[in-house]
Amino acid sequence: MYSNKENVNILTSLLVAHGVRHAVVCPGSRNAAIVHNLNECEDITCYPVTDERSAGFQALGLSMAEGYQPVVVCVTSGSALLNLYPAVAEAYYQQIPLIVISADRPAQWINQLDGQTLPQPDALGQMVRKAVSLPEVFEGEQQEEMHWYCNRLVNEALLKSMGRVKGPVHINVPISEPFYSFTKEALPVERKIEVAYCRANIDTFEETPFECVLKAKRPLLVIGQLDNTEKYVDLLAYIDRMPILWESLAMPPYLYKVQEELGEDWNKTTLYGAFENLLDEIKDDERFRPDLVVYIGGHIVSKKLKSYLRSLKGVEQIRISQEADIEDTFMHLTKVMDLPNSDAMSWLDNFGWHNHWRIIANCGWMRWLKAMNAKRTSSLSSAVWLP
Repeated sequence: MYSNKENVNILTSLLVAHGVRHAVVCPGSRNAAIVHNLNECEDITCYPVTDERSAGFQALGLSMAEGYQPVVVCVTSGSALLNLYPAVAEAYYQQIPLIVISADRPAQWINQLDGQTLPQPDALGQMVRKAVSLPEVFEGEQQEEMHWYCNRLVNEALLKSMGRVKGPVHINVPISEPFYSFTKEALPVERKIEVAYCRANIDTFEETPFECVLKAKRPLLVIGQLDNTEKYVDLLAYIDRMPILWESLAMPPYLYKVQEELGEDWNKTTLYGAFENLLDEIKDDERFRPDLVVYIGGHIVSKKLKSYLRSLKGVEQIRISQEADIEDTFMHLTKVMDLPNSDAMSWLDNFGWHNHWRIIANCGWMRWLKAMNAKRTSSLSSAVWLP
């Protein structure tokens, strides 16, 4: 049985999902729920060590012995965390994926003369590649959003530890009493975010992370604010088998120049800048629900578009990000690709993007697009959808 603490269960589930198989655990009451969960997992082997300083270095040795695989070291609240600092510094300079997990009191009890309390978030300073403090997730109106936030923070930390440059990270876990309630029969199935480092090894389109685009039947491309948009617009205007929703501040004024040059052919494109009416029409209609969202560019100003994309639960969402940052704007991010926008556009063009959409041109998604392009009205009454 697992803990009743939702943030602890989210953390445990994602540790397993990201391939963590070893954990060095130290004694304490505040971290009992975490240690119990780690020990309960068949995929994780636990090694109890009493002294935190020794535990940190044992975790380093385990990681090195396993080929620099991620290893957890878990401690209770207060000064126990600070005892890990020497091992964390060593991990930082040797680029060892050490995952420091510290239990903590709720924030409202810090600096209130309660025992074993100190400001633990960021306590390890510059010696970690990422430090996060998880929210406690309670039942109520904000439960779903807090669950998403907790999931995102854990993904961010683990990806930083195991990324292209490995290193230590710190995950701080506030835990309220009671500590010893273990009635959950299984861990939650948590969303795992992946980062695809694809700039150095793309040889063929099918072997890249873009393969999922080829498999999508109802893909949607979302364009946020961009600079140097002139180099993108010519390509976008001729991607004629995929709906493209672009932020109104993303591509003018060059887009309007292209629109003027295309004349009547503009109505054959699938670029939608004025998408407010479109979103009003489709709303919760499952016939027009995409099965893949690709997000390129910066901010999306439209509240209506963000609300719509956040409502697409279970839809795979890919973010193109040159820095491989976790920017989960639409709350369902599953993959990040570390690509400049221009490279992503070029590869999609060069490796059969257009041909792929022509192959599926007879599907219901494309019939709807053709109807929309022909009418350019807010009415979908004549649109045809075939599964």
